[in-house]
Amino acid sequence: MEGLGRRAAPETSAGARRLGLGSAFRALARDRAEVVLYFAAGPASSVATGYIDRVGNDFLELASVPSGEARRASSVRSVHAVPFTAVAALASARNDA
Repeated sequence: MEGLGRRAAPETSAGARRLGLGSAFRALARDRAEVVLYFAAGPASSVATGYIDRVGNDFLELASVPSGEARRASSVRSVHAVPFTAVAALASARNDA
């Protein structure tokens, strides 16, 4: 990161300091957003597409469904419990073409 002035300071509000990965993941779960999860370890193609069902203090549960399908019990292929440390990136699977 560059461009921060000398007066840049860390966040001082208690509410904003508590926001983290869990907060972002919970918002995606609440919105029932389809996501693509990229795993931090494994082959470059280590990804899972689905919906975040549940978020704990240090993990999330991702219901894996075929890309583009709605999250229904009949379309869930598997549920992955993923520790936050295993998440390299998470992207919206939404494709507005």
